[in-house]
Amino acid sequence: MIEKGLTAPVLGSGIGGRVRLEDLDETAAVPATAPAVDVVFPGAFSDEKVKGVRKITAARMMESLSVTAQLTHSFSALAEPLLAYRKKLKAAPEELGLGKISINDIMMYVISRVLKANPEFNAHWYGDSM
Repeated sequence: MIEKGLTAPVLGSGIGGRVRLEDLDETAAVPATAPAVDVVFPGAFSDEKVKGVRKITAARMMESLSVTAQLTHSFSALAEPLLAYRKKLKAAPEELGLGKISINDIMMYVISRVLKANPEFNAHWYGDSM
């Protein structure tokens, strides 16, 4: 496929959108419809000196970026136990005020308890100290 200069179509004609050899043959038979576009360089640029609030804001943003861990976790989990717990809380007596509790409310409660029990999870690194 690469040798022929082909890329896979967005959606193939196979089961579940899988790309089949026939899809690639059809793609190879169709000539490119769009001509190459010339990219025009916008020209020279210049650095601007900033001062005042813009300078302070930029410095603080860069400092924040450099001293904060840049980490993102994405995962999935079964939510049935959490939803069952929420249903139980919503069924609690009205005077407890849990009738409108959200998943976010429960998560924030749990996270606040975890951070209180494990303060190192909510730490900042300052070069040689934390």
